[in-house]
Amino acid sequence: MMNTDAKSKMLHKADTLSGYNLRGIDGDIGSIKEFYFDDSHWTIRYLVADAGNWLFGREVLISPHSLGAVNSAEEYIAVNLTEKQMENSPTFNSGQTVSRQFEDEYNIYYGLPTYWNGKDMSDNRARDTDMNAGGNGGRSVGSSITGDNMMTGSGNGGWANSPNIAGDMNRVQGGNGGNGAGAIGSSVTEDMSMGRESTPNQQIRDHQLHNTSDVSGYDIEAIDGEIGDVKDFIFEDETWAIRYLIVDTGGWLPGKKVLISPEWIERVSWDESKVFVNLTRDAIERSPEFTEGMLSRDYETGLYKHYNREGYWNE
Repeated sequence: MMNTDAKSKMLHKADTLSGYNLRGIDGDIGSIKEFYFDDSHWTIRYLVADAGNWLFGREVLISPHSLGAVNSAEEYIAVNLTEKQMENSPTFNSGQTVSRQFEDEYNIYYGLPTYWNGKDMSDNRARDTDMNAGGNGGRSVGSSITGDNMMTGSGNGGWANSPNIAGDMNRVQGGNGGNGAGAIGSSVTEDMSMGRESTPNQQIRDHQLHNTSDVSGYDIEAIDGEIGDVKDFIFEDETWAIRYLIVDTGGWLPGKKVLISPEWIERVSWDESKVFVNLTRDAIERSPEFTEGMLSRDYETGLYKHYNREGYWNE
């Protein structure tokens, strides 16, 4: 899609990435089907991988902590996981609710921290997990989203794989592995003492992630009435924060698509399938039109200027 700064962060459409291949440590492990996000921080928390025939059509959740670079030219994303790890990961059935209980089980299996202590991946980066070993009998895989190989490994019997964000694998001795399939130690996140904290029952009941495919088609409700519907999502491939909803104003302005930042969303009514924004219909109608291939920092600057808002890149 586009570079967002000197560090080569990129913005991608969810619909475009759906179908991309996933290249694991020991070969292709399937393709991207869809994405789950939380509406508290508007960040992608998992992608759904269709594992294909090798797992008998089973679907597997993959955390962004396990992802490397997005290769748009060859349409794949590097994944710092082995086939064995995915095969033994907690079972996920298509359409099921991603509960907090499931996520706790998932995080324990992979040795990952909890994301709900931070806003997005960049917030978590300030706190180092420093996980060097998992359980017994497998491999310990350290995923360094920043590209720094911080996992030195320790212990005995086996290897620790320490891939950087580009998907490069630097083998360093150490690690006891983790629970048969191996554990992933992510050097981008918070202290793991926070990753095992108890979760209040009410928080568990209230917690729910949402599927991008399901939310596509939701109506957009401005301050003074309805003005279009959600067509797609645009998110950043380093923090995995959702930066924009692509909105089609077809009912009001035939053929025009515009971008709306989650920062301008007041609430979402899941019962009504409706997204409420704190913008007027007139402001949305006059906002810069979005077309494929035109998403640049100049375009974003003009969009935020139109709404008299501060750009997220200045935060």
